[in-house]
Amino acid sequence: MATFPVVDMSLINGEERAATLEKINDACENWGFFELVNHGISTELLDTVEKMNKDHYKKTMEQRFKEMVAAKGLEAVQSEIHDLDWESTFFLRHLPSSNISEIPDLEEDYRKTMKEFAVELEKLAEKLLDLLCENLGLEKGYLKKAFYGSKGDQIELYSGLKFQAKEPRFEAMKARETTPVETARGLRAVRWNTTKRNQN
Repeated sequence: MATFPVVDMSLINGEERAATLEKINDACENWGFFELVNHGISTELLDTVEKMNKDHYKKTMEQRFKEMVAAKGLEAVQSEIHDLDWESTFFLRHLPSSNISEIPDLEEDYRKTMKEFAVELEKLAEKLLDLLCENLGLEKGYLKKAFYGSKGDQIELYSGLKFQAKEPRFEAMKARETTPVETARGLRAVRWNTTKRNQN
């Protein structure tokens, strides 16, 4: 089974800092992603987000699917297929301004939890940006300032960064081959562009 970079954020402030920065650099150059463990977002919050997403899906999306099936006259198909594999999505935006109040069918607890999760992800992303600054020999905060713009306007801050808090398994792409990878529960920062570590 293939292994890929796993970055332990608990090591970043200790004796393993240099090795951890090197692992981030290697991951950016050779993999394009890495998994974060001990990242500071509580397991309880991750579990709550996962449960609330599943509950929201069950409450609203399954009913919408059944209504669509009935409206299109597909009842016979539904009775023959017992385990339909389909997906319905919606996009929650935290930056530059939140759109969570615009999404219908979200309970207040769900909105509150997702706002809390987004704030935690933003803090973590800013820590990662500072680590990239350090690897690139830039002053701390440089990448954050670059993304926020000259007037403090936030542009697509993390357009090249996708966080997933999902099941502990996924497909990793490397050298145009799909490799099944077993992982520990963590957050995956996906599709970083290549960086070069400052050799000074």
